[in-house]
Amino acid sequence: MKYLSKKALLLYIILISFLIGRVFIVNFGIAKYTNFLNPLFWIFMTIASYLMVRDESNIRMRNKVDIIQSVIIVIILYCMIYFSLGLVFGYERSPFLHTFTVILKNIWAFVVIIFFQEYARFQMIRLSPKSIGYYGIITLLFIVVDIEFWSFSTHLVDNVEFFKYMSQTIIPLIVSNCLFTYLAITSGYISSTIYRGVLALMVYLLPIYPSINWLVASMMKIILVIIVALYVNYADMKSSRAITKRQLKKESLVSYIPYVVLLVVVVCFVGGLFKYQPIAVLSDSMVPEFARGDAVIVEKIGKEDLKKLKKGTILYFSKDGKLIIHRIVSIKEESNGKIEVTTKGDNNNSNDNWVVTNDEIIGVGKFMIPYVGYPSVIVNELLKK
Repeated sequence: MKYLSKKALLLYIILISFLIGRVFIVNFGIAKYTNFLNPLFWIFMTIASYLMVRDESNIRMRNKVDIIQSVIIVIILYCMIYFSLGLVFGYERSPFLHTFTVILKNIWAFVVIIFFQEYARFQMIRLSPKSIGYYGIITLLFIVVDIEFWSFSTHLVDNVEFFKYMSQTIIPLIVSNCLFTYLAITSGYISSTIYRGVLALMVYLLPIYPSINWLVASMMKIILVIIVALYVNYADMKSSRAITKRQLKKESLVSYIPYVVLLVVVVCFVGGLFKYQPIAVLSDSMVPEFARGDAVIVEKIGKEDLKKLKKGTILYFSKDGKLIIHRIVSIKEESNGKIEVTTKGDNNNSNDNWVVTNDEIIGVGKFMIPYVGYPSVIVNELLKK
């Protein structure tokens, strides 16, 4: 690995010192850090970066404009699709206040700062040797920048909370920062600033959000990163003189569409956005119909379908916060339209000691796929430890 120049080394030292020092800075108050100290540091970092590179030669970027346009198009389409999901799953209120003063504070603390961070990232890349090692270090530093370490311990209370935090926050953070570094290498700081800025404005300005599952939302962020990376890679290859027309045709953006569509469909299917959804079986209570580690495809049913339920149907329902799939033993219908369902696991000696009501019913089992649910079983066992 090549050695850093003195200018680049100084920027690394400044950023690392800040990351270490903010552990003590936060003792003065998280609000002061967020609204005052953190923005001031990134303004300082931007000025220092500019002074370091003003005498350096510019980086030649073959297709900067096309990449920026691609990012804008994908982000706009993502926002449209994301909020359209609310028409299906409903909307919920934003947790942020929307008074003029609070909006300005949020824009200053969380949106404007994006420009300073991405500018500093780009200049650090510009001053560093062209090496995957240095690109990795820069990406790692900016991942740490985005982690709210003062609240990290609250996500370690149990394995379930930690798993949710990793899936919802850390993994999207890692893949997103890898993309931002790639964007900085190929097109400078403008494309990554637009990417982050639009998504941040969407969070802090809009009063409502689609009411979708947190896991699906996380998967959508990762899919967005993949799609943008594919677009940028294609635009970068298209402008390269080293690639032939035959290779370019082979790597055409159109060739990626089936894979992207398949990925989106799989994520939506697993996330339960369709009428049918796979459910991992975590116990042997329904042996021999299906066993632990199998997956059952469940058909979601609406209120109008509840009257069609029959004895012997395999029912998927929620009870006391737990998701269960057992067979219907009996159904009792009240005069007001409410039903009471008694269930039992085929492998259990007695009926379940509860009654399932309308609001607890999710769907009915249609067919089983053996062994497919084992990854979920393994994760569930790890979370119990």
